[in-house]
Amino acid sequence: MSRVPKGRKVDIGGVWWDEERWVNELTVDLLRLNNMTAMAWAALIVSQTGVPVSEERMQAWITEHSRIQAENINNKTREHLEEALRQPDPLEAVKNVFNLALTVWVVQQAVTAVTSAGNFGAWEAANAGGLRKKTWIVTSPNPRPSHAALNGVTVGIRERFANGLRWPGDPAGSADENANCKCEVEFSE
Repeated sequence: MSRVPKGRKVDIGGVWWDEERWVNELTVDLLRLNNMTAMAWAALIVSQTGVPVSEERMQAWITEHSRIQAENINNKTREHLEEALRQPDPLEAVKNVFNLALTVWVVQQAVTAVTSAGNFGAWEAANAGGLRKKTWIVTSPNPRPSHAALNGVTVGIRERFANGLRWPGDPAGSADENANCKCEVEFSE
């Protein structure tokens, strides 16, 4: 029996899953994308206020958000693969997992990630620029009821909306509040 290299784990049936490595690698990829998204949305607010936002100040949140996002994606993939390997035709079931990932999950993840990172970047820039209010804006033709109820609601920039979120896509919310959310937030004095 060969030794398993450090950091690697062997699962039943000889299928291996290197959680630490894959979370770290995906975090790096997501960090780059989340940073670009947050900075692009922040730039929109900076163009209104004229007050620059500190990219360095935003890095701790973006890094942690990217790590959690990577863990969630990997956990979902691992759970579905474990189930697929127990099916009568595991090869076909594994193919279906990745087909689903490429056709459905990736789109949902992209929408959710852009909403979260973009609204965070805009919030940071609005806060730095001295804007004092924020308004929840629904952009989806079929929003979840909790978001429809918030459409047009204005609160203080440091306050939470009635659903407990600081902005659409705030990671403080559950997947029920954030998954596939396309809402935006507008800022004012």
